Amino acid sequence: MVTSDSPYKFVTGNAYLELPTAEQTWIIEPLIPTGGLVNIYGRPKEAKKSWMGLNMALAISNGWDELIGKFPVRSWGPVAYLQVDTPRSLWRPRVELLKREGHDLSVLYLCDPELVPYPLDLLDGEANHTGILTDMVRESFGKQTPLVVFIDTLREVHGGDEDKSTVMRNVIARLRVAFMGSAIVLISHSRKGSAEQPPAGESGDETLMDENRGSGYVAGRMDTIIRLTPKYMSYQGRAVGKERIKIEFDHRTGLFAAAFDPIGVRAKELAGAEGSDRGKARTLAQELNITEEAARSALRRHKLSPKGDKRCLPITS
Repeated sequence: MVTSDSPYKFVTGNAYLELPTAEQTWIIEPLIPTGGLVNIYGRPKEAKKSWMGLNMALAISNGWDELIGKFPVRSWGPVAYLQVDTPRSLWRPRVELLKREGHDLSVLYLCDPELVPYPLDLLDGEANHTGILTDMVRESFGKQTPLVVFIDTLREVHGGDEDKSTVMRNVIARLRVAFMGSAIVLISHSRKGSAEQPPAGESGDETLMDENRGSGYVAGRMDTIIRLTPKYMSYQGRAVGKERIKIEFDHRTGLFAAAFDPIGVRAKELAGAEGSDRGKARTLAQELNITEEAARSALRRHKLSPKGDKRCLPITS
């Protein structure tokens, strides 16, 4: 029976608007929404998915203004990175490189296969690995939750059939329980035989939501899907249409950067100029020979808006 003070209920539209919500919609705009679900995928050992995850983790935990010089970082705070795909002997050099480069690792919390039950299986009810992860979060973060949790890789946190939607629904539900309140970034592999380079086009390939390995439930459940290749980053989500940028990885620093983007440069100039959005889109489309839809999308990304103070989440016991 549902009582009047039960948290499970319908509310009127007016009452709904009074419910508490996050102060900031985005953590990294438009890639990681506050409390959202994100999937980064690409071919094994080629796309540098883990490096992109670490770049995002640094941006959030170190208070960067932008990720790869392109995506505004709107919120910052503690980050948890659960890495159960690579042995410590191979993973530690990456962390050492980031420390040598001067990045603050004090609010970046790492976990590898030697620090969790292995093999980790969230679907094993008897072993209760979900409960163990929940306890680990409480032990490390106290009453506070990490702003973002990275799961690297999704395949290594369960023993089920990744092609079955019911299995993947249960895996994601258990991750939600273990990391309640955090945004979750899942790192996974693309399907075998998927193309390395996206076909020609303004916004990337037409199968961005379908190339992720395993059940389509994962892609459908995500707020944002990000595909990485050695040269490109394609992304698509609930708040952004298909987009693609060229990226470069610096092995000396472990950091990604956006390659020169004439559309982005001109869009940023026009976004701060006077005039209607329609007129700016038409100008951008004519100057750079792109569609007005692509021009409007580029202008939206670079439209000037006051950032205000970032939402910082300190660690509290």
